[in-house]
Amino acid sequence: MAAASSNGPARIESAVDVGARRRTKLLTPEAAARLIFDGDTLAVGGFVGLGVPEELLIALQGRFDETGGPRDLTLNQGPARDQRRRELG
Repeated sequence: MAAASSNGPARIESAVDVGARRRTKLLTPEAAARLIFDGDTLAVGGFVGLGVPEELLIALQGRFDETGGPRDLTLNQGPARDQRRRELG
């Protein structure tokens, strides 16, 4: 979204700006990691690693280091060279 200004070019609003005015479904990586439970399956998109939510995976690792969970996760990655499934935890 762009906000018009009489003083200069339009300013592109960030998701944070927009979310402050209305309800948003954006979460911090830490908040998203708290929604993942033992035995869950995570699916990530992207091609050859692009589009992988690295910050979420880092937050999930931090949560596991602190609490020991969640455990026994399955990660399904979208199109990649070797099309493999990887077990986490």
